[in-house]
Amino acid sequence: MSQVCTLPQLSENDFDQKFSERHLVHKVISKWATERPDRLAIISADTGQGTTWTELEAATLGVAAHLLELGYKKGDCLVTALPLTTEHIILEYACFRIGVIFAPLDLRLSAPEMIRSIRQVQPKGFAFPGVTPLGDFREVGRAIGRECPFVEHKIQFSPREETIPGATAAADLFARASELRTGSEERVSCEQSENDAALIIFTTGSTGSPKPALLSHRNITSQNMCISQAFFGGDSGMKTLVNLPPSHVGCQTELLMGTFFGGGTAVILASFDPVRSLKAIQEYKIEIVGQIPAMFEFEWRVKTYDEFDLSSLKLVAYGGQQVSEAFVAKMSTMAPWVATGLGLTEAAGFCTYESQPRETARQCAVSLGLDMPVYPFSIRREMRGDGFAGDELTAGETGHICFRGAQTFLGYLNDPASTANTISKDGFLIYRRPRVQGCEWPPFIRAGEMGHQTGWIPGVSGRCRGSYLCARR
Repeated sequence: MSQVCTLPQLSENDFDQKFSERHLVHKVISKWATERPDRLAIISADTGQGTTWTELEAATLGVAAHLLELGYKKGDCLVTALPLTTEHIILEYACFRIGVIFAPLDLRLSAPEMIRSIRQVQPKGFAFPGVTPLGDFREVGRAIGRECPFVEHKIQFSPREETIPGATAAADLFARASELRTGSEERVSCEQSENDAALIIFTTGSTGSPKPALLSHRNITSQNMCISQAFFGGDSGMKTLVNLPPSHVGCQTELLMGTFFGGGTAVILASFDPVRSLKAIQEYKIEIVGQIPAMFEFEWRVKTYDEFDLSSLKLVAYGGQQVSEAFVAKMSTMAPWVATGLGLTEAAGFCTYESQPRETARQCAVSLGLDMPVYPFSIRREMRGDGFAGDELTAGETGHICFRGAQTFLGYLNDPASTANTISKDGFLIYRRPRVQGCEWPPFIRAGEMGHQTGWIPGVSGRCRGSYLCARR
């Protein structure tokens, strides 16, 4: 049997009893600010600046107080198009504190694409940079001002002299927030349920136009429980490299929030760069790295790759794409453990978990791992005409991979038809993608791919031929 079966088996009971104080995303910060006040929550590998849990707690409280002062309230939305910086994270967690839904966009989107996304979510505020290597985002800010009159606040992260008319310099926002820190905890108190919306992540558009997937606190933190305990050393406080785009579920709910959940340190890069990533691993003694396969490829192609000291690494993980056994073998030279799994935006990240020691790491290439009792999967027939999930299939039958439980998202914002086509009336997350024959390794593997039940290990067929999911039985 695969080594994966030694992974922790975490249930809804575990979530409700052992992790009850971490059901709200921002409460994780409060927990570690109390228990590990002087330990670092964030290190910016770009600037070298570290932020302790106490500092992160205070900064988010101050910004939350200023957002309330500006008129933000629970249920409002704030959209950002920013690199991954400490200030960006502080703004995000300030939103969580007061019930403002946070929606990060991909910086690589064109102005029309950003406008389209912003119109979909109708935010109260929009945060963006100025002049960057990717382009002059002041033009995006001006376009939002013209095309999206419902955006009341524009926050520009750039030198004050670059700030466009009608926008607030981020430096001024943080200066005012600093003034409001004293006594801010009482002012920003907001009645919230773990089932309230917290985060919007846009899908990649692989099944059509990108859609805003609405995630609740419970969706996120139940996933955080699983990934932190399965891959990140539990509550041991490991250091994780976070170098994925902040618009991606892999960055947000898996690496960043998964690290925070276990009280670890997130070493962040504003954007991915292979050399800077390798330098960060060496300089900050990173223990966990999670990337898509292409990022590993770029790092391995660095001419001086063999000169970097990667001995601090304990686990390297990949997701989003199937890889060969040779690829996994190369990964196993980086760390003693290799991990992977099936991740879905609509399920707040990883749904299955596979972790192998170096000696048997090649198993990762043919396995998508073990589901968790908190979010079990099943193989089912097509959704019924009345909107309920199809019957569960028996050994050898082909059907759809479905998940049901705490991680299933709230739905696509303002898109009830797409939501009803994705979540059955009895709560199963169902993805529909065409069955493609003769494709050994698909570019993406998602819930709802055609699969067939084979008893202990359901093998995924069609687009996913040759992959395996290890079921709990």
